[in-house]
Amino acid sequence: MEIDRIHFYVKDAAERREWFRQRMGFQPIGSIKSDNARTEILLGGSVYWLVSSPLTSSSPVARYLESHPDGIADVAFRVRDLESFLTKAIGAGDLLQPLQKRSFEIGTVKWAKIRGWGSLSHTLIETEIDPKIEKEIRPESIEEFYHFILALEADGCQIEIGEAIELESKKLSSHVARTARSYLSPGSIDFAIDHLVLNVASGDLEKASCYYQKLFGFQVKQVFDIQTERSGLYSQVLEEKSDRFWLNINEPTSANSQIQEFLDWNRGSGIQHIALRVTNLVETVALLRDRGLSFLSAPPTYYRQLRQRCEDIPVPLDEREWNCIEELQILLEVKRDSPSNLLLQIFTQPIFKEPTFFFEFISRRGGAYGFGQNNFRALFEAIELEQSKRNNLLAMS
Repeated sequence: MEIDRIHFYVKDAAERREWFRQRMGFQPIGSIKSDNARTEILLGGSVYWLVSSPLTSSSPVARYLESHPDGIADVAFRVRDLESFLTKAIGAGDLLQPLQKRSFEIGTVKWAKIRGWGSLSHTLIETEIDPKIEKEIRPESIEEFYHFILALEADGCQIEIGEAIELESKKLSSHVARTARSYLSPGSIDFAIDHLVLNVASGDLEKASCYYQKLFGFQVKQVFDIQTERSGLYSQVLEEKSDRFWLNINEPTSANSQIQEFLDWNRGSGIQHIALRVTNLVETVALLRDRGLSFLSAPPTYYRQLRQRCEDIPVPLDEREWNCIEELQILLEVKRDSPSNLLLQIFTQPIFKEPTFFFEFISRRGGAYGFGQNNFRALFEAIELEQSKRNNLLAMS
């Protein structure tokens, strides 16, 4: 399985579309308007990013926003055999929308929706292109097929076959355009989703982890216990079985933990951040800073301690790269037994008014795998600094 789209529910979809375009370099490719909601569709990396805002108080988007601030409502996955997948998954998760199917000239689309953790849902999509179809198929047929896929679940409610949805979109000549570099405009960033992070309430970590293990067959690969003098968290790292991405799940260990702060602001569990994996993190961060994207600063002593830890390790970085990493406030994880496997990470400030969702940019050099304790702790301390600025970090309790 692979991540197909990320769906945000927000108060103003047009405003958020412009933020994604200007700050992140995502490409707007269309918009969908139904009776209940308007959805902006953007392409970033090989993933669709949908942003919906309500047009009526009865909209599912409006109902979501009554309970939560702007955030991620649905993470959709592409699967190969949806019927078999649902047979296995239904025992673990509630089916929100039964399997549906629609045939087109060039192929078939199947989809369903299941309940995730808390208010999160997961749309599951299977597409099958008819191998007998000639390559010279009419462009209109291709557009119809992929426009329908884009419109799936776009207004946050079940889309019945034949429901009238107004789709205003640029022409997509073929599905290849979705991932082709030539489709992206100059300055676009090529990335893949590396991992997603889900925050859950205290005591729910093991239950949420088991839920996703049963639902999708994820496997626990790492566990973390991060504690500072003021707060802490527990975390489990779950890996998708084909190694395409990770799902990390956090729970707070104190009432003032940054995880608890997220839960308070979000009014429940939810996706805290998404990590985008890039090849050259230094160039990417420099570009994004020029666009006005704000990042978290590393803890004050981080780079001095990092240099000390690496004094007798043959890290494959020259002095210029060291200086760039420090200047841009990028975190670096180095393992003594495999110094060429470098994990570089940086985290944005929250993108909404509330201190909830943010992005991470990550680079894995030399096949760096999983996550490191030092970077995890540094991130935790960096968010603690922001927490203290909001006067929301008191003594451990």
